[in-house]
Amino acid sequence: MKSAIKFLKYPGIKLILIRDIEKEFKESGCSIFIDVFGGSGSVSLNLSASKIIYNDIDPEVASIFSAVKNHSEEFYSELCVMTESKEDFMSYENKPVDWKNRKVKDACLSFYRHNTSFGGKGETYGTEEKGSFQFFMKIFTNYAIISKKIRTFTVENKDFRDIFREYDSVDSFFYVDPPYPGKNWYNYEFSNEDMKDLKNVLKNTKGSYLMNFNAEDDLPKQIFGNPQYVIKYDNRNSLPGTEYKYYSFYKRVKKS
Repeated sequence: MKSAIKFLKYPGIKLILIRDIEKEFKESGCSIFIDVFGGSGSVSLNLSASKIIYNDIDPEVASIFSAVKNHSEEFYSELCVMTESKEDFMSYENKPVDWKNRKVKDACLSFYRHNTSFGGKGETYGTEEKGSFQFFMKIFTNYAIISKKIRTFTVENKDFRDIFREYDSVDSFFYVDPPYPGKNWYNYEFSNEDMKDLKNVLKNTKGSYLMNFNAEDDLPKQIFGNPQYVIKYDNRNSLPGTEYKYYSFYKRVKKS
């Protein structure tokens, strides 16, 4: 398997699931892939489809992808500033810069904060830990590939209900990875009522879908019932006793 494209640190990155997500997508025969809760973009960036819709309800997160899509060269210029040296990288937030585009400025600052924070949460900074500078250098090196891919996306900043209303069709495949229940990791929390609404939306959708949760979470089972299947994955950089991670999957795939 080729090396995965990494762009944005964010809670709940699903790199280890991509092979199984792509398998279900290909079997569906659909040509439109909708990443309903896009987050880090790791799934959209590493999956092939005729059309990819990336969505995230958080305008700060969505703005990063919009900036790369619509202002790729300006974003790249800021990456150059960030990675000119480790000293420049560490002091990037405080640099006095004559910005021409406020939206690009804000997106670059959000990008910097997410990628220098613990777990990609954008709050607890750790620029001196775990090779943050090296991570940025990898993004800088691969930016041509990353930006080329993102420029093909349709980038949305909408509630999941609106995404289903706008893009539902027999040729649509919805990848559904809701925020973790009970975790204070996101600017926009996902409530029990949202879960119930999601169940109703999926019940009535025309297209195919694949949804996943951590298998140990009880709330999804209470709302959606038992999953179609559970897969065990290697849990990289794990603590002793947590070498494996289990994900449960719910799907409706209308094979062509």
